[in-house]
Amino acid sequence: LNLVNNARDAMPKGGVVTIATSQLTLWENAGEAYPGIPRGVYTVLTVRDTGCGMPPEVMERIFEPFFTTKEVGKGTGLGLSTVYGLIAQIGGHIRVASQPGQGTRFTILLPAVEPAAEAAGPARPATDALTGNETILLAEDEPAVRKVLHAALREKGYRVLEAEGGQAALQACRDYAGPIHLAVVDLVMPAMGGRDLVRQLIPRYPNLKVLYMSGYADQPMDSQELPDSIKAFLQKPFSSEILLRKVRDLLNGF
Repeated sequence: LNLVNNARDAMPKGGVVTIATSQLTLWENAGEAYPGIPRGVYTVLTVRDTGCGMPPEVMERIFEPFFTTKEVGKGTGLGLSTVYGLIAQIGGHIRVASQPGQGTRFTILLPAVEPAAEAAGPARPATDALTGNETILLAEDEPAVRKVLHAALREKGYRVLEAEGGQAALQACRDYAGPIHLAVVDLVMPAMGGRDLVRQLIPRYPNLKVLYMSGYADQPMDSQELPDSIKAFLQKPFSSEILLRKVRDLLNGF
């Protein structure tokens, strides 16, 4: 989604975005075409646009957190760094090719795996049982991600206070007179990240449970920040079922 959004923004006067998938086998002699990528079988995702393209000095920095060429207020500079972190976390690779005036092509190589046989064991409760009526504060700066998480929680009966960042989350709490049972917060957000937000929430809600989430491959947690019994962490991407189970476990005190 981040790659497609960037492609759209690179074509203010219109253009074509092409998304393609394929399979690629790299042998030992493929190093020149794909330097630094081990041999093996990969699933390839390509996102290509016919937009304005990028000069070399911009391409060198596009995966840096908070680096952006967009106007103030139109980008956080976290989209491509999040993409890079997610791909690296699962052993994948991303390459970019671009020239000014000739568009941009992102190529993602993900290691192909055989589907694992499902181990026999006790059946887990269906997601239909993962319901609740508690109030949850959701702080996530990516609109598309926030919309999906909000919908998943609301569908199961939770009251959701939605915020696009730390400051907005604090304001939502000030505007809401009732108790807040759980905070689902992104660790990395502009202006105020998840840790700083939680530090300001705890004095007002001392029994608040906290579920951190992040799309970065390496986000160390401060073990002294909160007791383990009231905090948890989810690495993006995750499914709605994983989110709902973690939420229910935290609220139940597991």
